[in-house]
Amino acid sequence: MATVPGAHGVIIGVANALDFAIHAREELRAAGIEPTEVVMPAYTAADLTVLLEARLGEMVGSHDGSDSGECALSPGVKFVKPALQLCARRVAAATGDMRRALQVCGAALGRAVGQVDQQAPGAEGSRRQQAKAVAVVTGDARQPQLPTLWRRLADRKKAVDTRADPPVTVTVGHMAAALSAVMRDTSSCMVKILPPQQQLLLAAVVRRVERNAAGSHCTVSELLETYTQLCK
Repeated sequence: MATVPGAHGVIIGVANALDFAIHAREELRAAGIEPTEVVMPAYTAADLTVLLEARLGEMVGSHDGSDSGECALSPGVKFVKPALQLCARRVAAATGDMRRALQVCGAALGRAVGQVDQQAPGAEGSRRQQAKAVAVVTGDARQPQLPTLWRRLADRKKAVDTRADPPVTVTVGHMAAALSAVMRDTSSCMVKILPPQQQLLLAAVVRRVERNAAGSHCTVSELLETYTQLCK
């Protein structure tokens, strides 16, 4: 198509890498093309709340949006709305990544199910609906790659009456514990995904601060000197 006279094409590149536009722009400019860069902002807390409620409502396809204080997932499984709002606020303040929000919700659901199983270890019935909910939360409802907890739930025998299963409610406490476990390494993970030059710059700042006396300032020339030494 590109070789057909008079034909026009639009190429759209999507990437999380910060230097993607830099490398692409150099090659395109060499071909006489000036690309248009569109920066997609991170999700806000309000955006994440809406997306989470929509995603969790899809688990049974009957989320009616009623202001009952609970978001129904499947029979016997639900999130309280304040828990979803807490997750949205924390994730928005850190990265604004919807994938991380779903990861936190999956961890919170696992904690809630584990607590119910401890309280009623001899309860008969299946968690098939609950395992389906987890699969949707984690992103693959057709062939879920479930952790050990989810696999244990999915392997239980099907109950004649699913209402016999103890209800599972993900509370603010479950969400707070999941946030602490999932988000505690966010800062280190963000540093690891930075380009090498930016990591070296941060290392230079730390080394210069350690060398200087407490409360003293670090000049640009001093920082550049330390950065140059680290690059050698």
